[in-house]
Amino acid sequence: MAATVGAVSKLFRVLIAVGAALSVGGTMCACGSGSGGVVARVGKTEITASALEHWMSVRAAMGPEATSVLDPGGRPSSRSWTFDFLIAAARSIGMADEEGIKVTDAEAQKALDRSRDEQIYGLSSAAGDRELAALLSSKAETPSDLLWIVKVHMLAARVEQRQRADAAPKITDKQVADYFASNRARFVLPERRDVVVIESFARAKAEQAKREIESGRGLIDVMRRKNDEPDVGGLKLDLSRKVLRHTYEENYFLSKPHQLVGPLRAEIYYLFEVTRILPAWSETLREAQFTIRQSLIAAGQRTNLTSALRVIDRKWKTITRCRAAYLVPECGAKLA
Repeated sequence: MAATVGAVSKLFRVLIAVGAALSVGGTMCACGSGSGGVVARVGKTEITASALEHWMSVRAAMGPEATSVLDPGGRPSSRSWTFDFLIAAARSIGMADEEGIKVTDAEAQKALDRSRDEQIYGLSSAAGDRELAALLSSKAETPSDLLWIVKVHMLAARVEQRQRADAAPKITDKQVADYFASNRARFVLPERRDVVVIESFARAKAEQAKREIESGRGLIDVMRRKNDEPDVGGLKLDLSRKVLRHTYEENYFLSKPHQLVGPLRAEIYYLFEVTRILPAWSETLREAQFTIRQSLIAAGQRTNLTSALRVIDRKWKTITRCRAAYLVPECGAKLA
C-alpha cells in the first residue's frame, strides 16, 4: 500500500469499514496477537493467521452496507482486503517508530474523551475527526480497542505532519525576487470601471431614456425601466476589459466618467455612463513576497513529497514479506 500523504484518511476509511474490534496484544499493531502462525512480517511487526481471521470475521459482521462505499477497489476477496488493512496499519505504526514519533496513553485518552464529548454534545469537527467519531461510535470495541484506535490515528497524523515539514523547501529572497520579475502580470490588478448600461431593441426607446436622464431623472431609475437586456445591460460593477463579452463594450473604457454616451448602435441600441474608475494597481515586491514565498514552498513541497513517498513506499514494500498463500500487491517478497 502506497505510503502517501493521504494515508491517514485512507487508513481510517479501512478501519471504519472493518469495524475496529481489535485485539491488542504485546505489540502496538495488534496484528500478531493470538496463536495462529505468522503469515506476514511488516518490518518488525508480525501478522498472524488468527489475527487475519479475526479481522475477516469482524468485517463480515459489519454487513455489506458498511463496507460497500468504503471498498471501491473491488478486491477479489474479503481476505485480500483485510490483509491490506493489516499491512497498512503495521506500516503506519512502523513509520512512526522509525521517526521517533510517540503517542502516550494520556494523550490518546484525552483525544478519546474529546471525541466522546463531540458525539454527546453535537459539537462540530473536521472531516477526519468525523470519520474517527464514526469509528469510535461502534459497539464492538473494548476500552483498550478504543485507545488503540486513537493512538494509531494520532501516530499517522503526526507522521504525515513530519513528512510535510521535511518536504518543505527553503526559499531564498533571490528566488522570490526572480519569480516576481518573471511574473509581473500576476501581481497587477487591471483598471476597473462601474458602468450603467441601458440597452434597447428600439432606437426611439433609447432616445427617450436619454431625454429622461438629461431632464434630471435618476440614471439607475431610468436604467431599471428602459433596459431591455438585463443580462448584458444594467449596473456593471468592477468591470475589467478581460471580462467583456462584446466588441462594442470596449467603448466603456474609452469614455470619460460621468458623461452620458449614446445611443449607439451595435447588435442593439445602447447608451451608458461610467460612474467610477478604479485605476490599475500593481503590488510591489514587498507586498507580494509572502504570497510568492508560500506558493514556491507549496510547489516545491509537492515535488519533494512525491519523490520522498515513492522511496518510502519502495522501502516498506521491500520489508513486507508474506507467505505464498497470502500474497497481495503490497507484499514485496515471500516469507520463508
